[in-house]
Amino acid sequence: MDKLTRARVALKLEQLDSKLTSFLANFQARNPRECAASMYFAVFHAAESLLYAKGIEATSHKAVAGLLALHFVRPGTLPHETSAKFSALMAGRHDADYNEAIPFGTEDALAAAATGSALLADLLRALDDVSGAPSSSAARKLIARIAKTVSRKTSPG
Repeated sequence: MDKLTRARVALKLEQLDSKLTSFLANFQARNPRECAASMYFAVFHAAESLLYAKGIEATSHKAVAGLLALHFVRPGTLPHETSAKFSALMAGRHDADYNEAIPFGTEDALAAAATGSALLADLLRALDDVSGAPSSSAARKLIARIAKTVSRKTSPG
């Protein structure tokens, strides 16, 4: 991986970390709409980092989804359900941001966390397989914090 590509991937990983931190803050502040948006954008930045690492650049959110499917889902690098999960998170973010008629509650934030965390695990695993890619350890630690935080919310008592 050349120096410029590595820098672009590293920037996307920083943006991923920022969105995961935002998810945590919004979950604790009980802002489920912001949770949906933060988790979608975390996954979006992770997907872009993987695409950049392979020398692929997307020009829109839909293009990221399509290129991810073409270059990683079809060949079997990412699970088949990746595309559907990515699309569901994208639709949830859109509804959270633009459709105030749709109620959002804690269960929606929990669903975004579960779907997003599963996608992030797969995306970061694929990124780890790219020679010379920057470390995603900060994101992994944040994902673990999210899992711990949301599990407290779903635990009885």
